[in-house]
Amino acid sequence: AIRRLEDFWVAWQAYPEEQRAEIDLWSLWAAFNVYDEAGDPRGEEILNTAHRLLQSRADQISDPEMQREFLSKVRVNQDIKKAFDRRQAIV
Repeated sequence: AIRRLEDFWVAWQAYPEEQRAEIDLWSLWAAFNVYDEAGDPRGEEILNTAHRLLQSRADQISDPEMQREFLSKVRVNQDIKKAFDRRQAIV
């Protein structure tokens, strides 16, 4: 599983920046969880990337209520935000 994730992560990083947003947040969330469970520090980098992508998408929503719902009612968005916030609280 780790080897497949390594291939995924290398391929994802090779995408041009503007195309990375097309990669599903679920994929990044799944990759983070596998690396995190294995105690692999690359999980931290993937979580940070997922959070930046999530925030970038949220910033494109001009309506504050819709932005809040996007961040709080979509399960993967909730999970990424909670995991990121927990990590930030530790640092």
